[in-house]
Amino acid sequence: MKKESAVFRIIGLVIRAAFIIIAIFLVIRISRTAYEYGYETFAQKPLTQGNGRIVTITVGENDTVSDVAKLLEEKGLVKDALLFRMQEMFSDYNDMIAPGVYDLSTDMTADEMLEIMAASTLEKEAQQELQQQDGNSAIGGATDDPGSPADNEPEEGELPPAGGEAPAEGTEAPAGGEAPPEGGGN
Repeated sequence: MKKESAVFRIIGLVIRAAFIIIAIFLVIRISRTAYEYGYETFAQKPLTQGNGRIVTITVGENDTVSDVAKLLEEKGLVKDALLFRMQEMFSDYNDMIAPGVYDLSTDMTADEMLEIMAASTLEKEAQQELQQQDGNSAIGGATDDPGSPADNEPEEGELPPAGGEAPAEGTEAPAGGEAPPEGGGN
């Protein structure tokens, strides 16, 4: 009986040790994978250096970031769709991929590809911003606001108000109220 219980104890210890070793290897493997994804998310490297291969892709109206990432992986533009999705999530172009046809290269980083695919979205946002600014100035027309840039400009031969605009870079401030010489003062 003592012999059998000693054998069972040894078998139990061996099994526990095996589980502990397996758990340690799993933790190391998961940690390494997490580190590699984290590193590659922010230290973006293109698939090829120098002259890359140009690939034309089409992003559909209803394509998600996952769809685009899979397409880029299938076309050989990125090595890992999940990594591209993470890079897109942490980039300045998050949720800005626009439908269209794009020529991308294997020597581009994920950010460079995202910049190209988000360009029309950025242009639309800039146009909307300009329209809002134009709309605000058109509504107000000429303002009596003393903070308005048009009201702060001095008349010809007049000195700017105290605390007025600084001279443009590369020019010197006028001495004694003199206007800067024609040609920028250089």
